[in-house]
Amino acid sequence: MKPKLVINKIQRIEKEGKTKFTAMKSYKNMRTWISSRIQIYSRSGNVEWEFAFREILNAYNTFHPVIREDQIEFKPSKLWKPVMERMESSGAKRYNWNGIFGESLTKKILKIRKKGYDVEQCYALLLREQVLLDFIGEFPHEKIEILDKVKNSVQSRYAENNTADKLKEEEEDSN
Repeated sequence: MKPKLVINKIQRIEKEGKTKFTAMKSYKNMRTWISSRIQIYSRSGNVEWEFAFREILNAYNTFHPVIREDQIEFKPSKLWKPVMERMESSGAKRYNWNGIFGESLTKKILKIRKKGYDVEQCYALLLREQVLLDFIGEFPHEKIEILDKVKNSVQSRYAENNTADKLKEEEEDSN
């Protein structure tokens, strides 16, 4: 395949807006596919193709730069103003559970619930998580507040899901 044909193929795939494309099913996006081509041609010693794909990757990165989370700046629009005011006035401390557990606290709780644990067992399991213990260790003055947040979240998630389960059962019974 000639480099110009590859570029045309990439442009066609981009226009179609497919996240996974037919010729490259095992790749998440175009960047990983191009990078894999570079590795393949580098290993095989095909310098011409390796160079062509490096240039394609450079062009792709120019038009589709990789955005890291620390580069994102949130500038709320006028529509966000009431929401932001309510958040500030609530005075509730918010913790970045994704940063602590690697996933949201809700997901963590629901995974534990799915394994058949009850509310107290779930709370006890979360308290034994080393990442949570490390986080509490970093902020010992907020220990009580952190533990209260975790306990309230566990109880809320279980209550919400119990309600959802009851509604499903009622719906199935009526059918």
